[in-house]
Amino acid sequence: MEIKKVVLWNSLVISFMMAQDANLEIKDTHNADEMRMDKSRTYTIKEKKTKTGILAGVELGLGGGNGNGRVRQENIPSKISGYTHYDITPFVFNTKVFGGYQKYFGKDEVFGFNVKGSIGVGYLHHKLDSTKTIVNDSVVEGKNSSFDFAASYIPLSFGVEANFLYDFWERKEHTLGLNIGLGYSFVYGINTNITPLPDIGLSSSVLDSMSNKNIYYSLISPKIGLHYYYGKHQVEFNFSFDTAFGETKNVNTYDLMPNIKGVKLLFFTNPDYFYTFNLSYTYRF
Repeated sequence: MEIKKVVLWNSLVISFMMAQDANLEIKDTHNADEMRMDKSRTYTIKEKKTKTGILAGVELGLGGGNGNGRVRQENIPSKISGYTHYDITPFVFNTKVFGGYQKYFGKDEVFGFNVKGSIGVGYLHHKLDSTKTIVNDSVVEGKNSSFDFAASYIPLSFGVEANFLYDFWERKEHTLGLNIGLGYSFVYGINTNITPLPDIGLSSSVLDSMSNKNIYYSLISPKIGLHYYYGKHQVEFNFSFDTAFGETKNVNTYDLMPNIKGVKLLFFTNPDYFYTFNLSYTYRF
């Protein structure tokens, strides 16, 4: 009888130990599944997309503006020199390539900024309408449309800018936002054409032979616009009002007649402002 009790007791102990081992295996399996889920969740957080990165893109701009200029001839016998004043109406088309860096802040990345550097080339046309001619700083003659002329340039630009970014709508890969910025650029315009000046009898061949016809100026450009992102692709539309600084003085000499040589011709070009509508595409790395 005692032997049976011992055998029964041993059987109970073995059964209890086997049950404990089974419970441990179930817990280990459950814990392993939880660890795999945790690793999966951690991996998803690490792969969260960001709008911070290096930028490269292209921009197109179209606009107009206002300015003024003066033309004067000197060293002509029996003629009193005077300045003919002009209003300048420009038409401008620009293309730029740029690179830069963009940074967003916080977990939600609603606010950010970017900085860019650019180089550009385009087309600039000046229509010069005479307003008056002043002789000896006293005698003022009125507008004469026969004095009007035009000039064309290839503007080369070199600029930098910084923009504040605010994204007010975002859904999955799509983002819509507002940008406000300020830029500076230096522009060097290579003259390609000046129409003849009827009032002083200059022909196209004389004007084309003149070497000093290029212009240059600086621009301070506040701008405001909207941007749209799809993944790493960014499209921006903005308006800029560009205040111009710098007057260009072009001095050339030519022979008016065989007996009248060394006539000095002076062009003064002073752009005032430009307004430009710009469209750009950017890829973010």
